[in-house]
Amino acid sequence: MHASLLVAALAAAGPAAAWPGMTPGAAGAAGHHHHARFHQSDTYKEIVRAAAAAQAEEKRSVEVEARHFEADNHHHDHSIDLLGDLLHLADDKLSEVGETIKKILTGQLNAHNPVRGKKPTKPTSTKKTTTTAKTTSTKKTTTTAKTTSTKKTTTTAKTTSTKKTTTTAKTTSTKKTTTTSTKKTTTAKPTTTAKPTTTSSTKKTTSTSTKTTATPTPSPTVASCSVWAQVAKAIQPTFQDGNGCSALARGAIRLGFHDAGAWNTSVAWGGADGSILLNPSELARSENDGLQAIANQTIAWYNQWHSQGVGMADLIQFSAIVATVTCPLGPRIKFYAGRTDDSRAAFDGLLPSAFDTAPNLIALFQAKSFTAADLVALVGAHSTSQQFFADPALAGESQDSTPGVWDTKFYAETTQANAPAGVYRFPSDINLSKYSTTSGTWQAMNNQGRWDGAYANAYFRMSLLGVNNINSLTDCSSAIP
Repeated sequence: MHASLLVAALAAAGPAAAWPGMTPGAAGAAGHHHHARFHQSDTYKEIVRAAAAAQAEEKRSVEVEARHFEADNHHHDHSIDLLGDLLHLADDKLSEVGETIKKILTGQLNAHNPVRGKKPTKPTSTKKTTTTAKTTSTKKTTTTAKTTSTKKTTTTAKTTSTKKTTTTAKTTSTKKTTTTSTKKTTTAKPTTTAKPTTTSSTKKTTSTSTKTTATPTPSPTVASCSVWAQVAKAIQPTFQDGNGCSALARGAIRLGFHDAGAWNTSVAWGGADGSILLNPSELARSENDGLQAIANQTIAWYNQWHSQGVGMADLIQFSAIVATVTCPLGPRIKFYAGRTDDSRAAFDGLLPSAFDTAPNLIALFQAKSFTAADLVALVGAHSTSQQFFADPALAGESQDSTPGVWDTKFYAETTQANAPAGVYRFPSDINLSKYSTTSGTWQAMNNQGRWDGAYANAYFRMSLLGVNNINSLTDCSSAIP
């Protein structure tokens, strides 16, 4: 019998004096005559009955949570499931990547990629099969043609050698062409002209902006996945410290949210476009206080890697995903490269407040194409956060007792009567945890595997908000550590 059920059974059975065969006050010398009536078999049966009742209650509770979770997850407008150009493209116009992303956004595939380097996507394998079939049929046609024309002439051996020569020639010319075009593109990239730096209006960011503001410039050919793998290797050490997640890891995760999240379906631009670092006025907004350190670091990485095709919008989202998986227990999320940078500042007032009500937060996120369940999964990122501005008197306090670990303690500790020592709970999180529409999902997120999967899917959607060239992105999930 599981230990927890045994404890529950003992508790349900009540004190010894109330068990079968005993009466109150029957213990001790005065009650030794009644002791014979207390049989071990009766005790065992009572424990079994109590354990069965506890197990049934536990099962019922899990089923209720699951029903709440499913209800929350499907209670939204499915007309906004797709994003960017996928909204307007017919299925026959989708690339292989576009088809895969469409399946992820509509819940047919999972964005959680738990095994490093693997891309478990059914659409990919289907496309490969189709391509193979086409190649085979082409080969057959070619062979037939050669056999017909050569029939008069000579032996099978000659036909075979002709094939080999042809194949080799094709391969060689293809390789040369590819290499040449790549080199030309990189070499021919004009030197970018720096725009005058805009001085930030806040004193915290003035010196930063003047010194390290990134200038939006046209990217060279989009970085290959091997370049992204090198970027990951270079940046990951900064996301680790002796406690798990570092301050820069927390910053990178928050920066990813703040760049992409400043968008909804009614605005003309914004989203995951890099504008938070390409336009100094956006970073200077009060809701972005505390992001200066990661902003400076990300701009330095951008300046280092931009000549190899690394764009700001991609770098911000890539860094957020690498930081997440670097945190102990953090999920590995699929990453696609090729977003277009935009230096126009995002519209103001589109990011959530730490003091907002549950209905307001749900409405805010539904306008971004998220369900209430997605919202609950996303705020779980507070598992590794620390606050400095919601309550300056408690600056530095974390949102759960293990800020270095990507665990579910955040969900459990938010609902406790009293916060653990050193933990500051955002009023908005408490509101979501208690609200009738989201409370069931909140409880369901106490399961690490369930939360990891839900978060990966929700953040994958977040990383594509406002992106209008989804059909032409490149799957570089293999670059995630």
